[in-house]
Amino acid sequence: MSSDYVTEKGGRLVATQRLYLTDDEKIVTEGDTAAATLYRTEGEEISEDDARRYGLLADGAKGKAKAADKARGRGEDKSR
Repeated sequence: MSSDYVTEKGGRLVATQRLYLTDDEKIVTEGDTAAATLYRTEGEEISEDDARRYGLLADGAKGKAKAADKARGRGEDKSR
């Protein structure tokens, strides 16, 4: 699971660069004028829940994470 903002390292998701939250809780990178609060620095761990919440996972990774959650018994199977 990786994107421009996160990568998987040793089974954990970590930030690939300094990430900031805007006032409306969107993720931006260093230098963006909307940056309000430092969220994570390069190499810091990001929970999978936060990565999903802030849209940090690549589209394919989101699907894989959902499938993995379903396989572990998390989440509902809405196909029934």
